[in-house]
Amino acid sequence: MKYPTILFLLILSVGAKAQFCTPDNRFTEVDYFSSAQIDSVTNLTYASYLDNQGNQQDLLLDFYFPGFLEDSLPKRPFILLLHGGGFFVGNKGLMRDKCFEFAKKGFVAATMNYRLGNFQEGDVRYRAQQDAHSAMRFVVDQAETYRIDTTWLFIGGRSSGSMAALGLAYLDQNDWNTIDSSSVSNLGLLNTAGNDINDEFTIKGVFNNWGNVQSAGVSESDQIPMIAFHGENDPIVRIDSSQMGDWGSRVLHEYLVAQGICSDLTVDPNGGHGVYDNPEGAKFRVQKTSCFFKSIFCEDCSSAYAEEAVPANCASATTSTVNVAVAQKTEVFPNPSTNEINILTEPNFDGYFEIYNLIGERLLQSVDHQIDIRSFHPGAYILVKRYTDGRLESFKLIKK
Repeated sequence: MKYPTILFLLILSVGAKAQFCTPDNRFTEVDYFSSAQIDSVTNLTYASYLDNQGNQQDLLLDFYFPGFLEDSLPKRPFILLLHGGGFFVGNKGLMRDKCFEFAKKGFVAATMNYRLGNFQEGDVRYRAQQDAHSAMRFVVDQAETYRIDTTWLFIGGRSSGSMAALGLAYLDQNDWNTIDSSSVSNLGLLNTAGNDINDEFTIKGVFNNWGNVQSAGVSESDQIPMIAFHGENDPIVRIDSSQMGDWGSRVLHEYLVAQGICSDLTVDPNGGHGVYDNPEGAKFRVQKTSCFFKSIFCEDCSSAYAEEAVPANCASATTSTVNVAVAQKTEVFPNPSTNEINILTEPNFDGYFEIYNLIGERLLQSVDHQIDIRSFHPGAYILVKRYTDGRLESFKLIKK
């Protein structure tokens, strides 16, 4: 008896046009997974510091992701989200709902606590960026466990959290040495604070919610796309330049567009601080951002400026805007299996097959259409069919 094929996705991969440029509704405004299919691991310590009283302070992070059994992708893109609160109050729980929304689109998402303080005393922005840097190093270190593709890392936040996110994207150590050398002297370097993890990372895009960035550090070398939401009348974080020389969302948007970097800005013409921040507004922002990030995957990212909440609508356009070959019918049987699996493909298929475990480790590579899996432990695996032109198909495989 042939078991029904579980065809999860067909992906076109051409150079940097990664496997995440999918012809299905993954990474669009549509929920690809249900809430019941989202797993979480919470309260992981990503960094530790001594506070002002000499007490150890652990900083915690939560992961949210499509369950390993429900998601057939060996690796998934990642976004780190930072809460707001003026660097003085707030906690990671404030971004939990956004993490869930991104996870339902197919991302691995995380939210983090960072060290808080009095904005008037200085150091707070640099300190928050240090913590974001520590958290991202931790994420890269944990990438295999959570099946994260470290070549596709994004960051976002709201208000002060967005300031830290923009800082991580556009300001490096040399920038801070010029902007605020006293904070550097007081707190140490960005890439050594909080933990001893030395993994490097590159940010591919920013989700900016009513934040700003120190203009002195932004340069033509900062080729990072941004999607932003801001109120025209924001009295706390101005949409344009502040008296301190910070660039609000509109100035940064105009700069990026002038540099040929895609940027999407939605402005509420009557809004103040915290626009689109009710439950429906939060979903709107995540949907727009998911579509924006998918356009980066597909190398068709474009700039936009809107003064109304234009709903995201990339799901219906996905199959027409992405140049994807028509999938050929593939059957894997028996599935579940105890001893062997057979793979029925189109007659002229000249690629190969791989089997991964659920933490993304490749266990086998073969050109054979009959594969012996007797040595595998009982459980779930991922079978990948790779074409010579870079496309792939992915299937859930069960070993009894």
